Amino acid sequence: MKVTSIGKSNEDRDLLIVFVGSDESIKNLEAYRGYLGQLADPRTLTEAQAKEVIAKAKPIYHASAVFASNYFVVVEAVAQRLLRHAGLSDAEAWQALRPLVEGTFENLSRQEPIAALTGPVERGDVATIRRHLEALTHDDAVLYRALGRAALELAQKRGMDEATAAQVAAALATDLPPVLRPGART
Repeated sequence: MKVTSIGKSNEDRDLLIVFVGSDESIKNLEAYRGYLGQLADPRTLTEAQAKEVIAKAKPIYHASAVFASNYFVVVEAVAQRLLRHAGLSDAEAWQALRPLVEGTFENLSRQEPIAALTGPVERGDVATIRRHLEALTHDDAVLYRALGRAALELAQKRGMDEATAAQVAAALATDLPPVLRPGART
């Protein structure tokens, strides 16, 4: 486990992030952080050094792009499929989902993901989360729980109280994400 300060809150308290993983994973995070730091000001690098750093950092950049683009499309396809199970055609499902997707993209074009998060996890709406999970197939429920846990981490960073976070985690049948709140002791 590694605890890192990422700055100060509006109340001038430390904002901390916790990385949980094997020693090797933590070491890799440090290496990627170093690569990104070098690329932030490439004036200090020769062309050969810059190419070497880019080659080493490429897997994390590529994984980031897969989440931002490819998996965005996959999540929309899953949503479309769920509406198909409710009786809509592919075209009708996409027509129903498209305004929601466009609104979400508009929100993301104006603010970062942590501020754009909406939905039952962000609201702490445990009853809705449970109803969703009861309605889903096993595989869809697994995906819902994984994405819900990621949403819970954002909601906690945004200030969700610990009791609500614990209730949401229980509804998702997951443990609490490793998030340290501002002012927490390490």
